[in-house]
Amino acid sequence: MDKLQLADGLNNQTSQNSLKNLKKELLEMLNKELEECKDQRGKKKREIKKVSFLDEFGFQIAKVFVVPSFDEQEQSADDEKQLDEESSAILDPFFNTQLPKRKSSWMFNFQQPMHNVGKLIKRLQYQKVALESVTLRNDIQRLYGTVKVKRSCTDVQVFLRCTFNNWLTFKDHSAVLLNRGSDMIDTYFFDFKIPPNDINYKQIQFCVGCKLLDQQFWDDNDQRYYKLIA
Repeated sequence: MDKLQLADGLNNQTSQNSLKNLKKELLEMLNKELEECKDQRGKKKREIKKVSFLDEFGFQIAKVFVVPSFDEQEQSADDEKQLDEESSAILDPFFNTQLPKRKSSWMFNFQQPMHNVGKLIKRLQYQKVALESVTLRNDIQRLYGTVKVKRSCTDVQVFLRCTFNNWLTFKDHSAVLLNRGSDMIDTYFFDFKIPPNDINYKQIQFCVGCKLLDQQFWDDNDQRYYKLIA
């Protein structure tokens, strides 16, 4: 009887050892498969290079190019679509957000004021404020530039008044001081977003305003306003 119990005990111990070994082998196989899956995913990773550009005012414009490695495996249709979207993504330099791919086609309907220095100085003399330069960015749908102000006091507010519906409504966009000149001529910088040209927006008009204490002065391009047309 004792021999039978001893034999049964040995058999049970052997069975337990076999189960432990089997579990160990299964775990090793699973870990090996997981490592192989990770390696395959690692091969599919792409190297991303960023190329930065600066516009004429020193603001950064970043465009992301996705460069695949040479040993990269063939991608599925979904991966190709995602790659195209990433490679064409443009970041807004002011808000660092991805912009829509659609571009506008606005054009200036006026000459750059800085090209006629004599007229610019005359406007400053009589109007205290004058638009100096404008940059139109249809790719990011923004309009920005500089304004000259003849300083006569420290309490100065400079802004652009803009309309998309022929002055039925309008919106003011504040300009910020960029440079305080020693000749009492200060430079202000403005920037605002413009809508895409479509059936609802066919013309943009704006003028420059300046508040000096209780007085207001305007540069409205000799009552013709500054216009963008599509």
